[in-house]
Amino acid sequence: MRLTIFYPESSQEFAGQVKFQLQGIRGLDFTWVETNVASFRSDLEDAAESDDPLIVVLSSGLVAGLGIAPRVLWAPLLKKIEEGDAGGVGLILLDSIATPPLLKKMKWAEGKVSLRAIQQWVMQWLGVEVSSSGWGNGLSVGFTSDQRETLLETLVDRQGMAELSCPCIGTQTKAAFEAARLLRPYFESITIREARQEIPALRDAVIAELRPGGRALWILVGYEGPPIQIPADGSLLVIGRNTGMLIEGEPGDVTRLDEILRAAALIQMTPTVEGLELPYSTYEFEVLLPELFRRNWLIAERLARKAGSFFRVNHRVAEAIWVYETLKEEAAAQGNSKCVTDCESELYWLRAGGIRKQQFLEAGQGSFNF
Repeated sequence: MRLTIFYPESSQEFAGQVKFQLQGIRGLDFTWVETNVASFRSDLEDAAESDDPLIVVLSSGLVAGLGIAPRVLWAPLLKKIEEGDAGGVGLILLDSIATPPLLKKMKWAEGKVSLRAIQQWVMQWLGVEVSSSGWGNGLSVGFTSDQRETLLETLVDRQGMAELSCPCIGTQTKAAFEAARLLRPYFESITIREARQEIPALRDAVIAELRPGGRALWILVGYEGPPIQIPADGSLLVIGRNTGMLIEGEPGDVTRLDEILRAAALIQMTPTVEGLELPYSTYEFEVLLPELFRRNWLIAERLARKAGSFFRVNHRVAEAIWVYETLKEEAAAQGNSKCVTDCESELYWLRAGGIRKQQFLEAGQGSFNF
């Protein structure tokens, strides 16, 4: 999509801010039209002739110096309204300007929310789905007005990192979904990831997903590790226990299912083919497995083997090595020599070829790590 930005030559700083906000969005090209009092009418006529989306940035200094009747001054924009093309035009007022009421049919913004509004308009013009259906419907965590504004300013306006704090795991998850609903209109994609893992291989695997790629928001729930570098063109929200703005919520009932029943369910849920998502948090697997080894060896072995197979076929080498090393130690303690031998075989191939295979995969994406 090509987007035309029409702005006064005296507002180059604002135009630069617009460019910074939009430069990471995929599939977006720009036409920049700088105008002044002498060329305003002809420049606006030319910009409005295109069928591409148009953002018109106006200042009182530009408009006041024209001395033209409003009907003539705004003719190109009024024509687009009459032709039913108003939805493809956004009007930004940098200060107070008297405009015809009919222009209210266009997208409209002024003041400090202007940059934020532009980003939302662009997502709509690109056809990015902003529905939040399926994202924690009925959740009741509420942000204060100051917290909402801080999230918008930090993550949308400045493309930075924000932190929220709550000791309750359930409330952290609810806050993640509510933040996603609040911020959805401003991003190409929003990804929520559980990141409570204390085992480095599992935690690092979650962090490795934070890769550049369009205007994206990443939400990490439960992360307590070292500082994270924000992916290019993205924003990062970390929800943990001890840092950032405090969010309030009821702890609620945290009753856990019996470990054996839950493990049996996870065995059925775990895919063993390449390219599919793991339908549960690796944190849950990390917490469940040690207790399961103590309570029911057969179920624990089946779950570990199934998870190891998933990590292996999806080239998640570090996680696969951790699973097979853990299973090998438990099998040795049980005196299960066959399981020990199987794990040693898997570990041999993972260490000999798994990392090299992952390097070739990354090389195909332009990232060399030899």
